[in-house]
Amino acid sequence: MTIIGIVGTACSGKETLVNLLVNKYGYKHINLTKYSLHDTLKLDNNTEPEDNTKKVENCIIDITSNNYSINTDIDDQKEQNKDLNKIGNNSFNIKLFQLLLSNWKYNYVISPITKESELEILQKTSFFLLSIDDSTSSRFIKYCNKYHNIEHKHTNNLLNEDIYKYYLNNEYLKNILFEFLVYENKKSDYSIRKLMNNADYHLYGYENIQDLENKLININIPNIIHRPSWDEYFMKLAWLTSKRSNCIRRKVGSVLVKNNRIISTGYNGTPTATTNCFEGGCIRCTNINVINGTNLEYCNCIHAESNVLFYAGKDKCEDSILYVTCLPCLTCAKHIIQCGIIKVIYSTKYLMDENRPTSIDILHNSNVEVIQFHNSSKFI
Repeated sequence: MTIIGIVGTACSGKETLVNLLVNKYGYKHINLTKYSLHDTLKLDNNTEPEDNTKKVENCIIDITSNNYSINTDIDDQKEQNKDLNKIGNNSFNIKLFQLLLSNWKYNYVISPITKESELEILQKTSFFLLSIDDSTSSRFIKYCNKYHNIEHKHTNNLLNEDIYKYYLNNEYLKNILFEFLVYENKKSDYSIRKLMNNADYHLYGYENIQDLENKLININIPNIIHRPSWDEYFMKLAWLTSKRSNCIRRKVGSVLVKNNRIISTGYNGTPTATTNCFEGGCIRCTNINVINGTNLEYCNCIHAESNVLFYAGKDKCEDSILYVTCLPCLTCAKHIIQCGIIKVIYSTKYLMDENRPTSIDILHNSNVEVIQFHNSSKFI
């Protein structure tokens, strides 16, 4: 079971994306609207579900259909779920979770995602969030086509200013423009943008359905299973470890791994029982005249790589892999070689003078494999 959540700006193509996943790839669509399943399927309270339906709470779910609807207006059902509400659940979450579990053989696309609370139950499953966006001019044209049946003759290579000028010269069209701006402000507010920024994958613009499908193929939909690779898993742990750093110039985290098991973690900062860097404990870090990558001999902070090796010990370091958020400096590279580490996977580069040998050079010369990790979140 794979679950794709769709979030996007107004008229960016969310419905088109859903229809493509449903009709082309066989996904089941769960529509997060305020209409109950009885309204959607035109069933009244006295209608008995047929054999191909499943009852969840007070809703009828047709499991043979490609489209479901979940009622998010739960005020009238809170009394029925008092005990569950006490532990943070609600009727909507219960219905959705039961639907997914009872039909786990299907793949689902859920839209529109508009609130962080809607992700709470989904993120416990095989879920990833896909955002879709487009230029304001393109979305405005789609709005006119969708709600006013107006087609613009010059949709190609049309700038925002041209559209606004074109529509402001006509009173009727000007009203549509203002209507769109109000609609845009309502449907693409801060909460939507925040959700989009946190999406796992991003789609921006498409010329036609084939172009949209090609973009989906580029991120391996519908075959994707949102389970992080080992490299992604350990690198995310390294980034999380870096949050513990007390360095004011750069937070670095590292994770030492052997046979996909964590041996040790480390982050940079001043030595134990000394003043923290962010409290003035490092004279180099607090000196604004120091250029990044220079005067490291005056730094009181112990680097993340050194800390992770100190706590692991040389015996455990043999034939292990080091994940680190920043490419090791020359000193740390020498420590890595001496401890018998066979591979270094880093995220961002460390700036060094071009005239000096780099840490990558010395690691390669000692047969230590060095790989830069690229974030799996894609923008296409």
